[in-house]
Amino acid sequence: MSRLKRAEAVLRAAEHWKERCLLGGGSVFWDDKKLWTEENFQEFQRRMEGCEQDGGQFREQLKRRLSSAAADVRSLAIEVRWLFYLHHESVTARRKLSALAYMSEWARISLPSNHWALDEDVLVGIMPTKMFRAQRQEICGFFVTAMIDWYSRSGTNHCALLRTRCEFARWLHGFVQSEGREWPSALC
Repeated sequence: MSRLKRAEAVLRAAEHWKERCLLGGGSVFWDDKKLWTEENFQEFQRRMEGCEQDGGQFREQLKRRLSSAAADVRSLAIEVRWLFYLHHESVTARRKLSALAYMSEWARISLPSNHWALDEDVLVGIMPTKMFRAQRQEICGFFVTAMIDWYSRSGTNHCALLRTRCEFARWLHGFVQSEGREWPSALC
């Protein structure tokens, strides 16, 4: 598959996420759920506080910290992981799907079968990013903090932030706690 063809599928998926989740508070995978909410992100953040002291792999930290969370928070965690994987080219689509299946297993949440968002052309990625692997906790913390702020704002404020990439990027970079981090740019 050509890089341009891959980009089309990933960009369509990102646009779907933007409309359904970022703006609508809904879900990528489950039509009847409202997962992307301030309350769910606050619970996610509360449960993940201090996980850097736990040691071990990030996926195991997620499992320990979130396996007893509410079903919507566990479902949200799966969708956040899917979103992080969306642009990430350095991991194969098969490994991404396997990681999402592992999460859905410990979360006791069934991923929908034959869902377009789990297709290889969507999961193949478009950007080589090694930093995600090394900084998963930091990126996750950054993203959750940004989403809490996002969902605490009004729809009018959302429109203003999304008017241009520069406005959105300026808002997003306001949450970066370490100088010189490139990964917020991947979200813009």
